[in-house]
Amino acid sequence: DGFLDHVSRLSLSGEKIAMRELFPLLAMDILAKVAFGLETSAFKEATPFRTATENVLTGMMSSFRNPLSKYLPSYRGCRRRVYEGCQVLRRVGRQCIIKRQKEVHDGEEYGEDILGCILKCASADSNVTVQ
Repeated sequence: DGFLDHVSRLSLSGEKIAMRELFPLLAMDILAKVAFGLETSAFKEATPFRTATENVLTGMMSSFRNPLSKYLPSYRGCRRRVYEGCQVLRRVGRQCIIKRQKEVHDGEEYGEDILGCILKCASADSNVTVQ
């Protein structure tokens, strides 16, 4: 819904549509929904989740293009943003897992997303932790 609404709004206003910038947002939105049942609202406003995801992906692309870039002093700012982005993504993921575990404990269903399948399998194994 968000993607189509956003593209429609841009096309009606006559603005150019930069699909190269929109497809990563669409992929993030789909993955968050399928994996965690999470609504990211990626097309509405820049959220900390969206910014963190963009920073992590940018850092990954940079390190794939130039593996030695991590040793460059000019790369420190990017490395810091990637680290902070990873922390945000881990925190959001942990919150989703704990919330879903609490919901299941309170008698709700596991859910039809990947997290629900993982928690269902993990319930059979007592050695599984949030990490």
